[in-house]
Amino acid sequence: FLAPRTRLGMQLRNRLLGRGPDREPLVGEVRAIADRADVDLDLARTVDTETLRMLMSVGGELDRGRCWLTAELLVLEALEARQGGDPNTAKAAAARALELYSWIPEHWRPLADVPPVSSRVAEATALLAE
Repeated sequence: FLAPRTRLGMQLRNRLLGRGPDREPLVGEVRAIADRADVDLDLARTVDTETLRMLMSVGGELDRGRCWLTAELLVLEALEARQGGDPNTAKAAAARALELYSWIPEHWRPLADVPPVSSRVAEATALLAE
C-alpha cells in the first residue's frame, strides 16, 4: 500500500524542492495520490483533532502508515503553497502535518529508505516558522 505512494511522494517532494527536472504546480498530482490512498485532504485539514484521530485509526488503533501518508501529503501542499506565495495555506498545512507526525514515534518510517518521522518534523517545523 505505502511503497508506491511513498516513492511517488518522494519524487514530488524533490521536484518541489527544485531537485527534479520540472517544478510545475503539483497540486493535481498530490490530490491524485490522496485519492488513490483514500485520503481526504480537505477533511484532514478542517476537522478537529479528535475527528482527525478517528480518521487515522482502524479498529480504534492509529494506522501509522495512513497518518504518515496524510502528513506527507500535507507537507507537499505546504511546500507548493509556499512556492506559490501563499504563506497562510503553507503554515496551516504544515501545522496539521506536525499534529499528525506527533502521533507517530519519531524513529518510525514506512520504508527502510525513507527518512524517519523526526526528519519530517524538522521540515514541517521550518515551514511553519517561515
